[in-house]
Amino acid sequence: MATRRTTQTADPAPTDDPLIAAPTVQGLAANVTRMTLWRWRQVGIIPPPTVIRGRNYWRRSAIDAALRAMEQGAPEPQDADLSAMEQDAPEPQPTQPVRARAVTHAGEVAP
Repeated sequence: MATRRTTQTADPAPTDDPLIAAPTVQGLAANVTRMTLWRWRQVGIIPPPTVIRGRNYWRRSAIDAALRAMEQGAPEPQDADLSAMEQDAPEPQPTQPVRARAVTHAGEVAP
């Protein structure tokens, strides 16, 4: 006779530090945009999210701490060190002026 195996999983312990979704974080941070959350992540103002099924979640305590730090005089996102983001951008290259040429109706380029 075959023995039936059952797998028991322990219920995760309830936590006082829930995961909150990006829209909730946006509301807590004075309705900032998703792009602002991304920028804050890039410069280290908020920690990287936990991604579950393609959605971003943060621990409530981490967001509360980041918002408190910003209120207490930590650099605002526009004042933060953006050098990490700027390093990825290519240097602008000087452009040469383009000389306009006349094109005839037959499609030939006039001198």
